[in-house]
Parts: sequence; structure tokens; C-alpha cells
Amino acid sequence: MKYVFYLSIIATLAFVCIGLVNSRQGIVAVGAAAEAKKPLQLTIEFGQRREPVSGSLEFSGHQTVFDLLQAVAAVNRVKVDYSGSGETVFIKAIDGVVGGEGDNPWWVYLVNNQLANEGCGTKRLESGDRVTWRLGKYPE
Repeated sequence: MKYVFYLSIIATLAFVCIGLVNSRQGIVAVGAAAEAKKPLQLTIEFGQRREPVSGSLEFSGHQTVFDLLQAVAAVNRVKVDYSGSGETVFIKAIDGVVGGEGDNPWWVYLVNNQLANEGCGTKRLESGDRVTWRLGKYPE
């Protein structure tokens, strides 16, 4: 009978210890996710017209490419001329450099070196994303 009693105490302690280890791992995982937030990076390339403009913004989880462009442009005193809102935002000019005039390419953006396939007003960013705006053309 003593053995059954001791065995039940050992089993109970083992379950408690396993539960504590698992709960601590959960806490570590949540903490690691919170620490994993990296700032968003943005670069505006003007080609040979002038030097690029760069900046960053703390990642909050809800920013779009357009939000990032507006924030970095404001800090760097860069004027962004656009039309529309939300999914219809269209960038006409950045700091006086107009896209689409004559044979000139349009303002396009890349996220992590990948040409975008949706509007800048709806493209949500993820922690650590790098956005580049440049004059370019979309493949036909």
C-alpha cells in the first residue's frame, strides 16, 4: 500500500512538472513572438535624378505600403502626389518626379525585392518587410 501511495505522489509530481515546463515554453514562445517585431524599411529610388530617400517605421501589424510611404515621406519632407483611397490609391508623383509622362515608366513598388501584384493602399506589410519605390513598368 505504501508503494501505491508513493507511486501516486511521484506520478502527480511528474504531471505537475510537465505542466510547468509546457506553460513556461508557452510563455517563452509568446515573448519570442513579441520580440520578433522588426521595423518596416522603405526606400524611394529616383534613378539618376537624385539620391534615394530611405526611412523606417515601427511595425504595428496593420500598415499598408501606402501608410509606410506616407510616414517616411512626411519625415523626409517628400511630397507624394496621389489620387484615390484604399484599394484605388494611385501614386502620380513622388517629390515632383511624375510617373507615366510620355514614355516614362510609372511609380511601382517592390516588397522584399518582389514586384507587387496589388495596390499600395491594400497591400498589408509584415514585420521586417522592405519596400522599394522606383520608376518601372509591370510585365505585360
